[in-house]
Amino acid sequence: MSRVFLDRQYAKLLSHFGICVDEVLRRSGLAEDIFLHKTPMVTSAEFMRFMDVAGSMITDPLVPIKIATADQIETFSPPIFAAYCSKNGRTCIDRLGRYKKLMGPMRYIVTEDSETIRVEITTECSTEPIPQFLTEVGHEQQRYCVPAGLSGT
Repeated sequence: MSRVFLDRQYAKLLSHFGICVDEVLRRSGLAEDIFLHKTPMVTSAEFMRFMDVAGSMITDPLVPIKIATADQIETFSPPIFAAYCSKNGRTCIDRLGRYKKLMGPMRYIVTEDSETIRVEITTECSTEPIPQFLTEVGHEQQRYCVPAGLSGT
């Protein structure tokens, strides 16, 4: 079973928005000191459970929007920074898709036709559902890219 990096920045981000990280770790069944490890690694299932529990602890429905659109959210993650520095919205979405695996065990599948761009967020393992919290944050990240324009013109 492959393991994925659980970025320490998640602890800072969740704490910033009033979510008790110790409680998320406890409810997720993860070691309370995981963010003290040199390289915090978890299975895909553990990552999804961590995110699902974090999302379940959000009482304000605007928090996923606030997280995705917070000032300096790009400092949370180099892949988000790379995406937000794009010259246009299409490139931003492409970069989020390309580097999403660096942020967790998920994939962006980008398809487009002459009128629309469709972004589907899936897990690496088709049997693992994506926590609602991640879907909401991912949706807001995409919306952030669109105002930059989809084309380079």
